[in-house]
Amino acid sequence: MAQDIVQSLLNHLSQKISDDWIYDKKLENNLTNHIIRALNVLVIKGSRTNPICQHIKNNFPYAFDLAANEMSRIESIFHLTFSEDEIAYIALYLANAIEKYKNSSNAKLKIAIICGTGKILSSIIESRLRRYFSGAIESVDNLSLKEFEVTDTNDYDLFVTTIPTQISDKIFYFDISNFEQNFKDLKKTISSKQQKLQLFNLFSIKTFPSKLTKNQLIEDLSDELLQKGYVTETFSQDVLNRELISNTILDNIVAIPHPINHSVKKSIISVAIIPKGINWNQTPIKFVFLLAIRPEDIKSLEYIYEKLLDFTTSKALQEDLLKNRNLESLNRIFNS
Repeated sequence: MAQDIVQSLLNHLSQKISDDWIYDKKLENNLTNHIIRALNVLVIKGSRTNPICQHIKNNFPYAFDLAANEMSRIESIFHLTFSEDEIAYIALYLANAIEKYKNSSNAKLKIAIICGTGKILSSIIESRLRRYFSGAIESVDNLSLKEFEVTDTNDYDLFVTTIPTQISDKIFYFDISNFEQNFKDLKKTISSKQQKLQLFNLFSIKTFPSKLTKNQLIEDLSDELLQKGYVTETFSQDVLNRELISNTILDNIVAIPHPINHSVKKSIISVAIIPKGINWNQTPIKFVFLLAIRPEDIKSLEYIYEKLLDFTTSKALQEDLLKNRNLESLNRIFNS
């Protein structure tokens, strides 16, 4: 049965996410061995505790969410019950595989090089780009300044130019007088670009001046998304059902409720700010990020969770969002 469970888990994941880590043989073997041990415990009606369960949830929320959703589905198929502690162990195996394949699973970029000193320098830059960032690049084109001026910026993810020009999110000025440092800065830019390709920029933000219950907040946010056509009528109940599986709080700072089933028509993050706080599973919090994510956008969750982890450790970002409850503050969280 253990092999059947693991195959069902990985096959279903592969339908939602096409990343290489899902097909890792070591992951399959680890999961199978763990499920065998878990089933042996279930046979004798025993239980195992996971002393780092909360740490796994806080540090690997993307992997934990994948594990929680998959094991809930496995339970209904195989008529078994897995504890949150067991789900956390599964999440740890997933997290290990995700980290192992992280560089190869990122989105690839289309880059254009604009050089005003001829083809030699642009060729050197291109060679260095391909050598150091081969896994991050889909294509590299060399453009003249005239070609750049008539090029649709949407055709490329990043422009690397040695010509001083108006700097924007898509333009990286490469100062040849500081060649090596520029490649270090370019590495950070490319890494950031890869992640942003996987994130949609759709947010809804709402402030609740008075206290309310967790269920009331979920219902309120869900009704708004339903009225705007983002979700189906079962969305709020799907979110509440997911809450029954495991607490969705990160580091006692922010709650990230989301549905367990596919009841989302269009991906959006609905953000609730409660200055007076809300009691979420006995924990007072002031920030709720309701994640309504379409199955085809699920890869974006990895980046979203990474940024939310940054948010939970930054008092400055938290105070900024409490003070400035607007999209600009949200952009500072997700695009920093």
